[in-house]
Amino acid sequence: MAFGSQKTIGLILVFTAACVASAETLRWDVRHVSASRKLIGKTRLGTLEFGEEGLIFQETGKSKKPMRLNVPYREVQQLTLAPERVQLRLYEDSSLWKLGADKVFTFDRPKPGGFDALDAFLRPRLEQRLASAVPHKPASEPLWSLAVKHHRGIQGSQGTLRAGKDWISYSTEAKGDSRFWRFEDIENVSSTSPFELIVTTYERSRYHHGGFKTFRFQLKERLSEERYEQLWKALERGRQSNILEQYTSKGN
Repeated sequence: MAFGSQKTIGLILVFTAACVASAETLRWDVRHVSASRKLIGKTRLGTLEFGEEGLIFQETGKSKKPMRLNVPYREVQQLTLAPERVQLRLYEDSSLWKLGADKVFTFDRPKPGGFDALDAFLRPRLEQRLASAVPHKPASEPLWSLAVKHHRGIQGSQGTLRAGKDWISYSTEAKGDSRFWRFEDIENVSSTSPFELIVTTYERSRYHHGGFKTFRFQLKERLSEERYEQLWKALERGRQSNILEQYTSKGN
């Protein structure tokens, strides 16, 4: 009789643990960053929570009309994760005067501290829709690294471009400009000279109807033809392997 009771209790505990694991959530105190509210000296403080099916922002404080944002992951066009900032881009268009730009919400931490564990949490839920601008420690060592300049808008940034057997990273001190790409996050790599490398990613541009975002790097050292061919072939192998894996999983 005692053995049966212990077995029943054990099953209950296992079931409870499974429920807790399936209901995993991550939550931070954040500030909603809005240019219009910044002009009038007001900000929205609240909590940003990531769950199994989506994310919720709930404004706290004494606002008469507190802001609440509830977004299922399927409605997220892209989420860009920086060390202390989250930028959420939806499929929904913004106001007409912004000429077709997507609706964007940006949140940062009001106090020092990053969004620990969020990258690993969101990767299986968003896949290529997660743009990672946080430092990574890849499982494999880089095959090569080069000092580069990233051309972007009016002002570029200086940093280091690294390539591994299944990843490319760009590290820089410029805020929000670092990137880490798995090969499945990359649409193509190209080059017009030994001193240039162009990485076209599945990250979305805010304008031009959400086209792929291109990162153009000016290399401070020559990228040998051998290294470029090695990178391009590895990217193609990774793409073919990913297609085969998807086809196999659908067949099952």
